[in-house]
Amino acid sequence: MSGFADLLFYMFFVTPGAKWCYQKKGPKYAVGFIALLMLGQVYVQHLHWQEPNLYRTLNVHRHSNTGEVKRAYRQASLMYHPDKIAASATEEEQSFAKIMMEKVHEAYEVLKDGRRKMIYDKFGKDGLEAFEGSPNDRDHESSALMTMGIHYVMSAVVTFLITLGNGASQARTYCYTALVVMFLLEWQMKFSDFDFFVAAMPYDTPYDKMSILHMLYPGWMTGSRLISELGYIDKEGLLMAHIVQLRRENVAIISHLNQIQAALTRGKKGLNMPPPPVLDKQTGEYIIPDDPATMAAPPTEEPSVDSAAQNATGGLRRRAPKRSGAPPGARPHPVSGQGAKQKLDADMQKQQAQAQAGFGIPSWAMYIGLYCFFNYVLK
Repeated sequence: MSGFADLLFYMFFVTPGAKWCYQKKGPKYAVGFIALLMLGQVYVQHLHWQEPNLYRTLNVHRHSNTGEVKRAYRQASLMYHPDKIAASATEEEQSFAKIMMEKVHEAYEVLKDGRRKMIYDKFGKDGLEAFEGSPNDRDHESSALMTMGIHYVMSAVVTFLITLGNGASQARTYCYTALVVMFLLEWQMKFSDFDFFVAAMPYDTPYDKMSILHMLYPGWMTGSRLISELGYIDKEGLLMAHIVQLRRENVAIISHLNQIQAALTRGKKGLNMPPPPVLDKQTGEYIIPDDPATMAAPPTEEPSVDSAAQNATGGLRRRAPKRSGAPPGARPHPVSGQGAKQKLDADMQKQQAQAQAGFGIPSWAMYIGLYCFFNYVLK
């Protein structure tokens, strides 16, 4: 499958299955499900469907010397040579032996030459063809560098589009970190004598190993996005909802206190408190029922708030109430009302802009990328 087909496969098949595993079993099962599919994809595409590389064709390790390559070629020639095929062999067997003999000869011609062997290990068969067809000795490196740059730029763009949203910001960090690591590995592999997993994968070239990492990246991106979204907690949203609820309760309490103060200022004997506010379960707001005694009382001219407070408290001056928009226990703020809300929204937007300014890339990953850019690209 191509990279786009792999992405569709993970989005529409792997993601629902991993989400079900996450919700029913937990994150470990979801990660195991994605990892199992990634390993199965590598086996099917790299070992089953893909044509064997030159080392597997001759059945020699990558670090075999010229003598070992010659011995392996002789053994393969004796196995597939037309003169050694029995006369009773079918036409299909003879055609297969002929094709294999051509592949064995091609593998021997490449692996016995040190220069061609090095280019094949780093750039693959396409890079070897570009090297043989280019007049300049280093034209294949320019072509490989351009191809590598286009690949990583497109991967970064697709990753940014797929990881949009507040819940996928952590996934964007994981994906860009993986891209930076892959870029550094591929750069060292193609333009330096670098190899990894030599003992575990003796028949695979560095080019084959980077191809495997490219196959695994769509699964990494899909799994990171899924785990990040399912485990995301909108702390800012919960905080704002809590603040709104506290403001509603504060408004209800102040309204209730105003009714008590109005009853005291009318000179009522005894403390006939109006009914307390009731919480509406559907809307989540507090409703203050009407007080029949207050509604039946004739309208009279109410004294000022200060005089009413002195009469109700026996001449003691009451402390000034806090602003109505603040939650209980909050310190007074120079900005109140609509200005406080606008300032809070502006601060939240500023924090989000600062968090998204680096596109979720860790600072250490950016420093590594800049170091490699100035030391290798501009060198």
